[in-house]
Amino acid sequence: MCDSTSVRGATLTDTRSGYGNARLGREIDVALDADIDALRDLLLNKLSSPA
Repeated sequence: MCDSTSVRGATLTDTRSGYGNARLGREIDVALDADIDALRDLLLNKLSSPA
């Protein structure tokens, strides 16, 4: 659903019951802050490394 303009920028959730291995009520982690320089270094390192 990445190409839909009606939900661009929105956070969507899958509310279908029994979808895959998803468990209802599962806790999630949300990043509220980040070390931008460390994150940039990590991403560039991972993207430039051979798979």
